[in-house]
Amino acid sequence: MWARIRTLFRGFLSLFVTGLEKANPKALIEAEKENLRAQIARFNENLAQHAGFCERLMRQIKQLEAQEKELVAKAAANLKVGNRDAAGQYALQLQTVKAQLDENRGQLVEAEKTYQNLLAARDVTVREAKN
Repeated sequence: MWARIRTLFRGFLSLFVTGLEKANPKALIEAEKENLRAQIARFNENLAQHAGFCERLMRQIKQLEAQEKELVAKAAANLKVGNRDAAGQYALQLQTVKAQLDENRGQLVEAEKTYQNLLAARDVTVREAKN
């Protein structure tokens, strides 16, 4: 019984809202424009966060590249002086750094593709909204 009363109440409320919308379509359009502006603002915030992620990846890649050069130099220096154990340790660290570097480079490529796709999607949405 309560379900029927609730359905009846929703029906009356829906009729009331529909009547208001028909009476003032400009207000409805303005509300939709405002909703679109809010969605675009959220979309832009997410784009900025994704750009920040790309920048962090680039910074990590630069750090790993510097670390890679340093490890190569240390391993080579230890090999020259005949310290094979230390050179081996540096070589193992170098392998780990190279693996991380390859992974980060792959992630950066994918992140940049995603960023470009998001930019294009936002531009299309804004362009369609203006029409």
